[in-house]
Amino acid sequence: MDNLSLVRKLRRWFADGLAHSFGEPAEEHRLEPPQIGVQPFHDDPRRSRL
Repeated sequence: MDNLSLVRKLRRWFADGLAHSFGEPAEEHRLEPPQIGVQPFHDDPRRSRL
């Protein structure tokens, strides 16, 4: 077994562990509960929602 490969796997495992423990800012919005109550209507008809 190549030691360099083992070190790379260990670094990736450690980085994944840190990402899971601290969270990812890009995915945090998916974990928030929906807002409760009346929400203001905002729509920009100039923008297409495709």
